[in-house]
Amino acid sequence: MVKVIVVDLDGTLLTSKKKVSDYTKSYLLNLKNAGYKIVIATGRFFGSALKATDGARFADYVICDNGALIFDMKKKCALFRADISEGSVCNFLDLYKLDYVNQVDISHHSHINRVSEEYFEKMFFKVTNNVEEVKKDCKNVFHMEVYTDDKFKLNELYNKLSNEMSELDIHIMQDSYSDYQWIQAMKKGCSKFNAISYLMNCLDIDINDVLAFGDGLNDIEMIKGCGIGVAISSALDGVKEVADYVTSDDNDNDGIVKFLEDFLNK
Repeated sequence: MVKVIVVDLDGTLLTSKKKVSDYTKSYLLNLKNAGYKIVIATGRFFGSALKATDGARFADYVICDNGALIFDMKKKCALFRADISEGSVCNFLDLYKLDYVNQVDISHHSHINRVSEEYFEKMFFKVTNNVEEVKKDCKNVFHMEVYTDDKFKLNELYNKLSNEMSELDIHIMQDSYSDYQWIQAMKKGCSKFNAISYLMNCLDIDINDVLAFGDGLNDIEMIKGCGIGVAISSALDGVKEVADYVTSDDNDNDGIVKFLEDFLNK
């Protein structure tokens, strides 16, 4: 019996315009009020997840940074957090000195420090090309990302980091709406599925009573591990292959809600 509904954001719940439709927000809020636990599970940091969902009022819990932070929306506090050590953050920042790396992101609870030559003004982002400046803000970091346009170098860097930074979990990431890939790093043991499992233990709910939606590479583990895994119709093929179901509609056409209306008969 479904008791918990977990939803990824980008490419799944959010439209291509990075919004949640009013219809979807209203439907999920009604499910929440009916007793279902609604959980967001995203690679975004907390502030960005709230912004994209207009405050996530339909959610009971928000899992951020690919499982490094679990936030209780009712109690307004973190149930779990896995900070990356300052030493690991500093070592990761030094990757920007490699000639083929064009960007490094360091994600905190409320903002991202981006090291890049490209300057822009954007909410939540602090952008600089000065690595040493960013090293002064290395506390309370939940996940990190490094970008290169050289796909061969991406795989080479992935192998290098996996071997040299054993205190971190290193993954190659891709969303369903783009061919672009990058590398992300979290503290060892952090993933969306592990965070969901931790939360279910706290709530005394069996993982088989969880229905999870996703579209990207970082959703595969939770799609496989939760009781019911659902891929959005526009998901990567690798996600669809491990899913129990695939929605008939995509994220621009309330695909999650239409699936739930049929599956839950509500």
